[in-house]
Amino acid sequence: LHVLFTELEGISDLYAETAAVYEVVREIIKQAYEIPLAILRAALQSSILELTLKQYLPEAIGKLGAYYSATFELICAARDSTYRVFQVEPFQIQMPASLKESP
Repeated sequence: LHVLFTELEGISDLYAETAAVYEVVREIIKQAYEIPLAILRAALQSSILELTLKQYLPEAIGKLGAYYSATFELICAARDSTYRVFQVEPFQIQMPASLKESP
């Protein structure tokens, strides 16, 4: 995950390089799903991170993993011939102003 976050931080223009950003974020979410929380907690015990961040990270990573799992299951269901009544379409949401790059 550290390598992926470093790669994400190294992207100079997040808006111009959206394909690269999506790929890195997709991989971060996938790895969040695959990392056991026990291993994450053990790694955080020896880290020098701020205490509140140490407490928040397992919950945040767990949520990312849950989003990945739910999305994966929905896609599998949509591809199954039994569930052809469902349609899966990509969509875009508005980015919150708090996350937008300031001028």
